[in-house]
Amino acid sequence: MRIAALLVMVAAFLAAVPAALSCTLVSVSAGPVDANVAGTVTAHVDPIAANVGLDGLLGSVVCSVLGGTAPTG
Repeated sequence: MRIAALLVMVAAFLAAVPAALSCTLVSVSAGPVDANVAGTVTAHVDPIAANVGLDGLLGSVVCSVLGGTAPTG
C-alpha cells in the first residue's frame, strides 16, 4: 500500500514539473506604427510582440541566474 501511495505522489509531482520549470527571459512588444513620407507614401505596421523563454530544468537554472520571471497561475 505504501508503494502505491509513493507512486501516486511521484506521478503527481512529475505532472506538475513542466509548469513549475518554465520562465520568460525577454518579452518585447511594439505598438502600431504609422509613417507618412513626404505626403506620398503611407506605411502602417500592426503591433508586434516577441517572447523568449525556457522550459524544463535548464529554464529553472538559467531563469534564477539571469533574473527571468516564472509564469503565474
